[in-house]
Amino acid sequence: MSLIAFRLSLFVVILSAVISWYEGNLSIGQMTSRGISDGFPFLKHTGMWSDLLLITPALGIMCLYAKQWSSGAIMKKLLIAVGVSLVLHMAWSSMTTVQEHILGPGMTFTASGLVHAFYLAAALSIVLLFYMNTESVQPRDAWIVTILLMVHIPLANAFVGFAKSGMFDAPGVIGTFVLMATLAIVHWKKFM
Repeated sequence: MSLIAFRLSLFVVILSAVISWYEGNLSIGQMTSRGISDGFPFLKHTGMWSDLLLITPALGIMCLYAKQWSSGAIMKKLLIAVGVSLVLHMAWSSMTTVQEHILGPGMTFTASGLVHAFYLAAALSIVLLFYMNTESVQPRDAWIVTILLMVHIPLANAFVGFAKSGMFDAPGVIGTFVLMATLAIVHWKKFM
Protein backbone atom coordinates (compact mmCIF):
# COMPACT_ATOMS: atom_id res chain seq x y z
CA MET A 1 0.00 0.00 0.00
CA SER A 2 1.19 3.49 -0.81
CA LEU A 3 1.22 5.10 2.62
CA ILE A 4 1.59 8.56 1.08
CA ALA A 5 -1.64 8.18 -0.94
CA PHE A 6 -3.43 6.54 1.99
CA ARG A 7 -2.41 9.27 4.44
CA LEU A 8 -3.12 12.09 2.00
CA SER A 9 -6.62 10.75 1.31
CA LEU A 10 -7.24 10.29 5.02
CA PHE A 11 -6.03 13.84 5.68
CA VAL A 12 -8.27 15.38 3.00
CA VAL A 13 -11.42 13.56 4.17
CA ILE A 14 -10.73 14.50 7.80
CA LEU A 15 -9.96 18.08 6.72
CA SER A 16 -13.32 18.19 4.97
CA ALA A 17 -15.03 17.01 8.19
CA VAL A 18 -13.19 19.62 10.26
CA ILE A 19 -14.15 22.36 7.81
CA SER A 20 -17.76 21.10 7.89
CA TRP A 21 -17.68 21.37 11.68
CA TYR A 22 -16.23 24.89 11.48
CA GLU A 23 -18.90 25.89 8.95
CA GLY A 24 -21.64 24.38 11.14
CA ASN A 25 -22.55 21.56 8.76
CA LEU A 26 -21.03 18.54 10.52
CA SER A 27 -24.10 17.34 12.44
CA ILE A 28 -27.86 17.69 12.46
CA GLY A 29 -27.57 19.61 15.73
CA GLN A 30 -25.19 22.15 14.23
CA MET A 31 -27.41 22.71 11.22
CA THR A 32 -30.64 23.04 13.20
CA SER A 33 -28.98 25.47 15.61
CA ARG A 34 -28.28 27.62 12.54
CA GLY A 35 -31.93 27.43 11.49
CA ILE A 36 -31.49 24.81 8.76
CA SER A 37 -34.22 22.26 9.38
CA ASP A 38 -33.97 20.31 6.13
CA GLY A 39 -30.19 20.10 5.89
CA PHE A 40 -28.06 17.06 5.19
CA PRO A 41 -24.99 17.10 7.46
CA PHE A 42 -21.57 15.64 6.80
CA LEU A 43 -21.92 12.90 9.42
CA LYS A 44 -25.08 11.54 7.75
CA HIS A 45 -23.53 11.52 4.26
CA THR A 46 -22.78 7.88 3.36
CA GLY A 47 -20.47 8.98 0.54
CA MET A 48 -18.17 10.76 2.99
CA TRP A 49 -17.94 7.68 5.21
CA SER A 50 -17.23 5.64 2.13
CA ASP A 51 -14.48 8.07 1.06
CA LEU A 52 -12.89 7.56 4.45
CA LEU A 53 -13.29 3.79 4.83
CA LEU A 54 -13.24 2.49 1.24
CA ILE A 55 -11.72 5.01 -1.14
CA THR A 56 -8.76 5.81 1.12
CA PRO A 57 -7.43 2.21 1.13
CA ALA A 58 -8.32 1.81 -2.57
CA LEU A 59 -6.22 4.88 -3.40
CA GLY A 60 -3.39 3.47 -1.31
CA ILE A 61 -3.44 0.29 -3.40
CA MET A 62 -3.89 1.97 -6.79
CA CYS A 63 -1.03 4.39 -6.21
CA LEU A 64 1.35 1.46 -5.82
CA TYR A 65 1.20 1.34 -9.62
CA ALA A 66 1.82 5.08 -10.22
CA LYS A 67 5.26 4.42 -11.71
CA GLN A 68 3.48 2.92 -14.73
CA TRP A 69 1.64 6.16 -15.48
CA SER A 70 3.16 8.69 -17.88
CA SER A 71 2.91 12.40 -17.20
CA GLY A 72 0.76 12.75 -20.35
CA ALA A 73 -1.67 10.08 -19.13
CA ILE A 74 -1.83 11.72 -15.71
CA MET A 75 -2.66 15.11 -17.25
CA LYS A 76 -5.34 13.66 -19.56
CA LYS A 77 -7.03 11.71 -16.78
CA LEU A 78 -6.82 14.68 -14.41
CA LEU A 79 -8.50 16.95 -16.98
CA ILE A 80 -11.28 14.41 -17.49
CA ALA A 81 -11.71 13.98 -13.73
CA VAL A 82 -11.80 17.74 -13.09
CA GLY A 83 -14.53 18.07 -15.72
CA VAL A 84 -16.55 15.24 -14.19
CA SER A 85 -16.11 16.67 -10.69
CA LEU A 86 -17.28 20.11 -11.84
CA VAL A 87 -20.35 18.70 -13.59
CA LEU A 88 -21.28 16.55 -10.57
CA HIS A 89 -20.79 19.36 -8.07
CA MET A 90 -22.79 21.76 -10.21
CA ALA A 91 -25.59 19.16 -10.41
CA TRP A 92 -25.45 18.68 -6.65
CA SER A 93 -25.64 22.45 -6.18
CA SER A 94 -29.05 22.44 -7.88
CA MET A 95 -30.53 20.16 -5.21
CA THR A 96 -33.01 21.69 -2.81
CA THR A 97 -31.68 20.09 0.38
CA VAL A 98 -28.77 21.97 1.93
CA GLN A 99 -25.76 19.66 2.13
CA GLU A 100 -22.33 20.10 3.56
CA HIS A 101 -21.14 20.66 -0.02
CA ILE A 102 -23.57 23.48 -0.70
CA LEU A 103 -24.77 26.31 1.43
CA GLY A 104 -26.23 29.73 1.48
CA PRO A 105 -27.41 32.35 -0.94
CA GLY A 106 -27.32 31.21 -4.53
CA MET A 107 -26.38 27.71 -3.34
CA THR A 108 -22.69 28.61 -3.38
CA PHE A 109 -20.09 26.02 -2.48
CA THR A 110 -18.78 25.86 1.03
CA ALA A 111 -15.07 25.42 1.73
CA SER A 112 -15.80 21.77 2.53
CA GLY A 113 -17.54 21.42 -0.83
CA LEU A 114 -14.51 22.85 -2.63
CA VAL A 115 -12.22 20.43 -0.79
CA HIS A 116 -14.49 17.57 -1.91
CA ALA A 117 -14.49 18.82 -5.52
CA PHE A 118 -10.68 18.62 -5.57
CA TYR A 119 -10.71 15.28 -3.73
CA LEU A 120 -13.16 13.76 -6.21
CA ALA A 121 -11.10 14.99 -9.16
CA ALA A 122 -7.88 13.56 -7.71
CA ALA A 123 -9.46 10.23 -6.71
CA LEU A 124 -11.28 9.81 -10.01
CA SER A 125 -8.11 10.56 -11.99
CA ILE A 126 -6.31 7.81 -10.04
CA VAL A 127 -9.16 5.36 -10.69
CA LEU A 128 -9.02 6.18 -14.42
CA LEU A 129 -5.24 5.76 -14.46
CA PHE A 130 -5.45 2.45 -12.61
CA TYR A 131 -8.01 0.95 -14.98
CA MET A 132 -6.79 2.52 -18.22
CA ASN A 133 -3.04 3.05 -17.90
CA THR A 134 -1.76 0.29 -15.64
CA GLU A 135 -0.32 -2.67 -17.52
CA SER A 136 0.84 -4.93 -14.73
CA VAL A 137 -1.39 -5.33 -11.68
CA GLN A 138 -1.33 -8.04 -9.03
CA PRO A 139 -4.66 -9.93 -9.33
CA ARG A 140 -5.30 -9.58 -5.60
CA ASP A 141 -4.92 -5.79 -5.82
CA ALA A 142 -7.24 -5.59 -8.84
CA TRP A 143 -9.94 -7.55 -7.01
CA ILE A 144 -9.60 -5.56 -3.77
CA VAL A 145 -9.81 -2.21 -5.57
CA THR A 146 -12.76 -3.29 -7.70
CA ILE A 147 -14.65 -4.64 -4.67
CA LEU A 148 -13.98 -1.45 -2.67
CA LEU A 149 -15.23 0.66 -5.58
CA MET A 150 -18.27 -1.59 -6.09
CA VAL A 151 -19.24 -1.03 -2.46
CA HIS A 152 -18.45 2.70 -2.65
CA ILE A 153 -20.59 3.40 -5.73
CA PRO A 154 -24.00 2.71 -4.10
CA LEU A 155 -22.94 4.33 -0.82
CA ALA A 156 -21.90 7.51 -2.64
CA ASN A 157 -24.92 7.58 -4.95
CA ALA A 158 -28.13 5.66 -4.23
CA PHE A 159 -27.72 5.47 -0.46
CA VAL A 160 -27.13 9.22 -0.15
CA GLY A 161 -30.64 9.81 -1.48
CA PHE A 162 -32.00 7.18 0.89
CA ALA A 163 -30.16 8.72 3.86
CA LYS A 164 -31.68 12.12 2.99
CA SER A 165 -35.29 11.17 2.47
CA GLY A 166 -35.75 7.53 3.44
CA MET A 167 -36.41 6.75 -0.22
CA PHE A 168 -34.20 5.81 -3.12
CA ASP A 169 -34.31 8.34 -5.93
CA ALA A 170 -34.45 7.09 -9.53
CA PRO A 171 -31.42 9.04 -10.84
CA GLY A 172 -29.28 7.80 -7.94
CA VAL A 173 -30.32 4.19 -8.46
CA ILE A 174 -29.92 4.33 -12.25
CA GLY A 175 -26.54 6.05 -11.94
CA THR A 176 -25.45 3.45 -9.41
CA PHE A 177 -26.34 0.54 -11.69
CA VAL A 178 -24.70 2.16 -14.72
CA LEU A 179 -21.46 2.85 -12.81
CA MET A 180 -21.38 -0.63 -11.28
CA ALA A 181 -22.02 -2.31 -14.64
CA THR A 182 -19.33 -0.19 -16.29
CA LEU A 183 -16.83 -1.02 -13.56
CA ALA A 184 -17.64 -4.74 -13.81
CA ILE A 185 -17.13 -4.68 -17.59
CA VAL A 186 -13.87 -2.72 -17.34
CA HIS A 187 -12.58 -5.04 -14.61
CA TRP A 188 -13.50 -8.10 -16.68
CA LYS A 189 -11.80 -6.77 -19.83
CA LYS A 190 -8.71 -5.48 -18.05
CA PHE A 191 -7.97 -8.14 -15.44
CA MET A 192 -9.65 -11.39 -16.50
